Amino acid sequence: MTGAGAAKMMGLCAPEQSDEGRLARLSLQALQYGQALECGHAPALSARLYFYNRIPASPRWTQRIHTRRDFADYLGLEAGGVNRQVLNHEWTLLAASPDNPDWLSWRARGKPRTPSAYKLYLSPRCEDLRETLRIVLPVLTELDLPAFKLARDLYGILRPDKFVVYVPTLEQLAATVNALLPKLGGVRAHGIPFTAEIDAAGLMSWGMDPPRDEQLSAWQGTSWRRWVTDRLAVALLAAKELPAETELEPWQFALQRMKIEGVDIRTWTPVNVEWAQTRDEG
Repeated sequence: MTGAGAAKMMGLCAPEQSDEGRLARLSLQALQYGQALECGHAPALSARLYFYNRIPASPRWTQRIHTRRDFADYLGLEAGGVNRQVLNHEWTLLAASPDNPDWLSWRARGKPRTPSAYKLYLSPRCEDLRETLRIVLPVLTELDLPAFKLARDLYGILRPDKFVVYVPTLEQLAATVNALLPKLGGVRAHGIPFTAEIDAAGLMSWGMDPPRDEQLSAWQGTSWRRWVTDRLAVALLAAKELPAETELEPWQFALQRMKIEGVDIRTWTPVNVEWAQTRDEG
C-alpha cells in the first residue's frame, strides 16, 4: 500500500495547528487552499502554492506601473533616483539569465561570484518597497554581502518574495538581520509562505536552497520554496486520490510527508544541516 492509504500503517497522525507565527499560519492557509482547488496536475498545483499571497494586478496597479520607466520611477531606480546612486557606485547589474528571467540581479562591485548557502527574504508591501530599498541597500554594501535580486516588473513585486539577499554563512545572516531589523520598524509586511519567520510581522524570513540532486523531476526548480511546494503538491494529490483510506485530511497528510522528507513544518527549514553547504547564488 502506498500514498495516503498507507498513512495508518506508517503511524502518521494529524499534526497540531502551528503557533509558530504569522508565516507558519500563512503556510497552512496556502496548503488548505491547495487542497480546495480542483487541480490534478502537480506542476500547476505547485505553482499555485508557490504564488500564494500574491497581490492581484488590479487596474490601480497596472495604471500606476505601465512601462519599464514607470517601474524604475516607482522604486527610485531611475536616473537620479533615491536608490540609483548606491547601485551605480557599489553594485553591478548582471545580464539577464535564462535561469532567472523574472529577476534583476546585482553583484557587489569588484567581487567574484560568491557561493552562498542562505537566502534572506525581505517582503515589504509594494507601497513600501522603494523605502525598503533605500534602507537596505547601504546595509548590504556595508556588510559586504555578495549579491541580491529584485523582481523585475509589476507582476514580480506583487509577489510576496520580491526581494532576496544572498548570504554565505549563518553568522552573516544573523549579522544582517541584526543590522536591518531596527531600521525597518515602519515598513509594512507582505509575508512569504514556506519560509522561516524572523520577525513577528513576517517582513523578514530566510531559507536555503536544496542540493540540485534533490529535484524530483525535470519540471521542478531548485529554489527552497519550489522544492517544498513541489513535494506538497504531489502529496496533496496522492492523498486526494484515496480520501477514505486515511483519517487525515489531504493537507495534514502533506505536512506529515514533509516531515518524512526532512522538513521542520513549524519553521519550514530543512532538518538536514548538510544542506547548509555553500552554493552559487541563483
